[in-house]
Amino acid sequence: MDNMGWYDLETKEWKYLCDINFIASMLPQSGGRNTVTMRYLRHYMLLYVEPFERDSLTRIFSNILEWYYSSHANPLPKSITNLRDNLVSSTIEVYKQI
Repeated sequence: MDNMGWYDLETKEWKYLCDINFIASMLPQSGGRNTVTMRYLRHYMLLYVEPFERDSLTRIFSNILEWYYSSHANPLPKSITNLRDNLVSSTIEVYKQI
């Protein structure tokens, strides 16, 4: 990354890298996740996003479902649209477990 490329371990030849962006997603170290060295992290801009509150997630997912329901040419049956609150709640529970 520093030297615009690296060596191919099989052929031992230098591979030049040009116009490449590296993106990484990392969680704090714990369990099976290892510490990431500062020598490696210096190549990235660190950005932290605070986890969403339950009310915010409920509003986001409810709006997405409302849009989905309204985007159909034929209205969906009430038996499906009435499941919105349960579906949103279940989605948030799964999201929080990840």
